[in-house]
Amino acid sequence: MVEERKAEKTVLPVATYNKLYYLGGLVMTLLVTVVSWLGKPQLDLVNISLIYLLPVLLTALWWGRWPSYVTAVLCVMLFDFLFVPPIFTFSVYDIRHIWSFIIFLIVSFLLGGRTELLRQQATIAQQREKSVRALYNFSREIAGVIDLARICQEMARQAGETIGRATLVLCPDAGGKLCITGSHDNELSLSKAEYAAADWSFKNGRVAGCSTKIMSDAENLYVPLTDGSARSGVFGIKIAGQMVSPEERRLIDAWAGLAAMAIERVKLVQQAQKTAVVVESDKLRMALFNSVSHELRTPLAAITGAISTLLDSSIDYSAEARADLLESILYGSTRMERIVTNLLDTARQESGMLKLKNDWCDIEDIVGTALRRIGESRCTHAVLTQIAPGLPLFLGDCVLLEQVLVNLVDNAMKYSPSGTAITIVVEQRDKRITLAVIDQGSGIAAEDTVRIFEKFYRAPQVNKVAGTGLGLSICRGIIEAHNGRIWAENHAAGGAKITFSLPLPDEGKAISFEAGERDE
Repeated sequence: MVEERKAEKTVLPVATYNKLYYLGGLVMTLLVTVVSWLGKPQLDLVNISLIYLLPVLLTALWWGRWPSYVTAVLCVMLFDFLFVPPIFTFSVYDIRHIWSFIIFLIVSFLLGGRTELLRQQATIAQQREKSVRALYNFSREIAGVIDLARICQEMARQAGETIGRATLVLCPDAGGKLCITGSHDNELSLSKAEYAAADWSFKNGRVAGCSTKIMSDAENLYVPLTDGSARSGVFGIKIAGQMVSPEERRLIDAWAGLAAMAIERVKLVQQAQKTAVVVESDKLRMALFNSVSHELRTPLAAITGAISTLLDSSIDYSAEARADLLESILYGSTRMERIVTNLLDTARQESGMLKLKNDWCDIEDIVGTALRRIGESRCTHAVLTQIAPGLPLFLGDCVLLEQVLVNLVDNAMKYSPSGTAITIVVEQRDKRITLAVIDQGSGIAAEDTVRIFEKFYRAPQVNKVAGTGLGLSICRGIIEAHNGRIWAENHAAGGAKITFSLPLPDEGKAISFEAGERDE
């Protein structure tokens, strides 16, 4: 790195002076001359000489050193010609005036030089303040961004605008080859020589290209984006023979360091996300394995036992006993079907394959179909319905919503004593259809009202109640896919109450649907 620092051709910015600057100095000198001439009766030569310092100082302050020097010489000549005896000549009777002219010029040159230096320092301070503000804005904007391409593009744009040069950012692809990820100037491209310099800088972690001894024929300066030992890319700045000031170089290093940290943070976040996905996949796989192995084994054993008993020809069964065995087979098959359906629905939600087939739905039909699907299991509980009259149709996937209600009723039956009533309440609240399933069980603990909708989470009665812990999780996924909301709470009269609400369409959609029905 020391070698690159020595090799830099760093100079202060060279000021450029316009001819109008010299003209402005001349105009101010003439104005001061007119004022001094008109006030000559009341002014001494000392006062007039001090007045002539004004255009020198203002010229140095506004336009720089050399216009100030020219103005100073012009002021001395006019002062000698018009005010120092003999007037209207450049001759001087008193030799002491010569020393006054020399001191005037020295003071003018000192003022011009110091003022020029102050102007440069003020410009540098403004540039530094602009750079710091740009760095701060960039760091704030990318604080929560994990898109590598967006970070590189924004970095190239803001760095290019701040430095005032064309810039680009190169990052390695999956194969390790550098590619342009962000660019401030779309016309800025990489030739073979430029790419070789950028690749060398990336692989060796050192500055290369223009203004260095390494591949100095390149037009661009390449600074590696390094954060400690890790190299995440290369920052390219178009130099094209222009000099790089020390302030610019410090700014380039600051942008490179900030970009390196941002890119490294993105890579760490992506790596953490991949690790989290693997961990979650392992947890899901183990939970599925444990749940399926336990839940499927029980109904399968019941079905196998009932069928084996029916096939035993040595036993003569009565019609009632045969019906009981067949009911056991039917109940076990229904339970297995429900478990497999929940597992498939969970897999669809996890993979993003859950797609709604929206159609106009009648909530009364959904309730009736769901209760028919529950079938004979209703014999252990009384299912009551309270459906408000005149409920409007709404858009949704009737099959999935039916599955939601089946899962909610099945969950209520599991967690409430046999013989108690389960109530389904359907009503309209504002512009939403609301359905609640109320049981007469022991209720839900306050800390479980949210967790019961998580995958594989089961209430503390898990040792008494069979289940996979997927039913309510599937309900939440389906309801949220409908832009609805589902929540759990304890009912005022005792037991648990799980409610979901779905949005109703606006009146325009409902009217168009009814018109379509009439046309058919």
